[in-house]
Amino acid sequence: MKISITLGCQKCGNHDISTPGGSKNAIVTCNSCQVTLGKWGDIQAAALRELTRIIKESLKDVNVI
Repeated sequence: MKISITLGCQKCGNHDISTPGGSKNAIVTCNSCQVTLGKWGDIQAAALRELTRIIKESLKDVNVI
C-alpha cells in the first residue's frame, strides 16, 4: 500500500513550503504567499493523524483468514 500526504498552503494552495531548521518548533511558512502555516511539530502530528485515518479506513473491509 502506498499512501501520500501532500503538505501545502491552505490560503493559496501552493505546495512550496519552508521549514527553517526542521525542528518541531520551527515555524512553517508558504514560500508563495508568505502566510504562516504553524509549527512543524504540529503539522507533522496532523499528518500522522490523517495517515492513521486513511489506514484505518482502508483496512475496515479487510478479512484476515
